[in-house]
Amino acid sequence: MQPRPVEVPVAAPAYTAAPEKLPVVSLGDLGKTVVTAGAGAVVTAIFITSLQGSAKWVGALLGGSVGAIFLATSPVASVPSDLGIGMLAGATGWAVLRWTDKVQE
Repeated sequence: MQPRPVEVPVAAPAYTAAPEKLPVVSLGDLGKTVVTAGAGAVVTAIFITSLQGSAKWVGALLGGSVGAIFLATSPVASVPSDLGIGMLAGATGWAVLRWTDKVQE
């Protein structure tokens, strides 16, 4: 008994079949991202400034941790993701400024 030849259809690669589309970012989308990230930085600033002395580091760690969780668990370009970017950036910025003695107690 001889094996019969089998034909298996193979789709063309996506880069040859799909027309090239560039991502479109509207000014409204960009504005929403900037405002939401700014709100995240403000939330972290509230965490930091509501504490006294070396406890400010707890506020920075709290803001940075919550921001990292939001960023890691949310879809890209969603409100929680943008909020997480701002929270993480606010905490990181404050920590760098504190370590370099650019921020006074």
